[in-house]
Amino acid sequence: MALSKPDCPLPASTFCDRGLGQLLVERLACHPASVALRIPDGLSWTWAQLGAQAGAIQRGLDALGLKAGGHVALMADNSARMAALLCAITGFGAVVIPVNTALVGEGLAHVLNDSDARVLIADAAYLERCQQLDGLRPGALQHRISTGESGAGDPWSRHFAQEGRLIARGKGADAALILYTSGTTGRSKGVIISHACALMAIEASASVMFEARQSDVLYTCLPLFHCAAQRLGFWTSLRSGAALVLGASFSASGFWDQMRFFGVTKFHFIGPMLSILWKAPPGPRDRDHPARRAVGGGPRLAYRPFEERFGLTAVESYGMTETFGGCVSHRAGEGKAGTVGRALDHVEIAVMDEAGMRLPPGMEGEVCIRPRYQDALFSAYYKRPDLTQSAMRDGWFRSGDLGTLDAEGYLTYRSRLKDIIRRRGENISPTEVEEAICRFPGVSECAVVGVAAEIGDDEVLAVVVPSGDALDIERLVVYLSKQIAAFALPRFVALAPALPKTSTSRVQRHELKTFMAQTVDTRPFLQRKS
Repeated sequence: MALSKPDCPLPASTFCDRGLGQLLVERLACHPASVALRIPDGLSWTWAQLGAQAGAIQRGLDALGLKAGGHVALMADNSARMAALLCAITGFGAVVIPVNTALVGEGLAHVLNDSDARVLIADAAYLERCQQLDGLRPGALQHRISTGESGAGDPWSRHFAQEGRLIARGKGADAALILYTSGTTGRSKGVIISHACALMAIEASASVMFEARQSDVLYTCLPLFHCAAQRLGFWTSLRSGAALVLGASFSASGFWDQMRFFGVTKFHFIGPMLSILWKAPPGPRDRDHPARRAVGGGPRLAYRPFEERFGLTAVESYGMTETFGGCVSHRAGEGKAGTVGRALDHVEIAVMDEAGMRLPPGMEGEVCIRPRYQDALFSAYYKRPDLTQSAMRDGWFRSGDLGTLDAEGYLTYRSRLKDIIRRRGENISPTEVEEAICRFPGVSECAVVGVAAEIGDDEVLAVVVPSGDALDIERLVVYLSKQIAAFALPRFVALAPALPKTSTSRVQRHELKTFMAQTVDTRPFLQRKS
């Protein structure tokens, strides 16, 4: 099937016969000599070079005896080779397990054991970490290959140096990836993403969220082991033909310089990135860059002032691993402040009560998602039918998020169900308190959690990261008393140099309580105010 224009999405019903491997095959047929990837260290690959590298990897996988459906663990930093491996493994018809590079010890052993990976391909440092694990089950990881080259006899050259014909196996409901959620507590679970699920999400990203063209230059600095960076970075680039600048990590001081140097027109973000850029002092070059669209989601800020200051359009989205990234999004040029957008075409959104009944517009409940087309959501949790069954109700995926829908279908995200704080008989959304705190001058970011009270329900603890040398907690609390309800005001405030986060920038809320020893009790401030 010929590649459609990015602004003319492929019908979702066609994805039962397509696979991720076809994206590179089609790109090679259209624009083989165009730039595909640029890396800030100076490396640049065309689509033809990417295809040649992917074909050589596929030949090596075949020589290792890997079959379609086999599992390959991939633990590597962002690089052109990482991108080639994603193309090669999924195109081969195997299942890629991207491993979070921050994992160590038991958590790392769990992913490698649970995923049933036969082959591990990893950067040298991560390969050494895996080699030293005590908890690997016997027979796991029959082949362990470093991504680095040290000579003609090294494992990479030995297995993946010979040219091979690029193939595109796997399609529709066949598993393409198993993505382990980075869960802030407990062991992570593997989310099976089919080729059809991934392709429908990628189509929406390229056509609706980015409106990407071949003439665009996209940018992501988020890790490719995470579904958001894959979907909104690499796969959107592959689908649209736009070049991708693949950064290693986020740097606020160098961000806009990279936009200028590489001519980036559209970039992918998570909420903390925009918050940090916004908190930087305004300067004369704030609009001196070619970026005209930012797509992503996460902790919210006032997007309109951000757009006006930096001269671009911010397209907010909402989603999770089970939807392979965003399933709800604003469209460029339309939207409602405070919401995360409307459902994309391949899914349906509803807000339900505990009994699974739809709630009317404006009423708060659990956000639930249903596929409009077969295989539009994740297939299952790997080897966990119990978790799969509990997550689904009458065809609806229960997200575990609280939100409201208005009459026009715009979703307002409130909080994670499990994060809700119960205080004085009232439910408090940490997200709403955090947004109020972040509006106060001198605050870079913050996180809110419930802590045990002396009597009755929880108290509210706010851990705040200042943007400068000092932050007046009393002034902050007095400000908050005019912004949020009295029952939601933080009883305790702690200042910290940084929030505890996973490598994908999710706040580890269970660790916030460790800041209790350095908190300030806000009751005296409120008493003086009254």
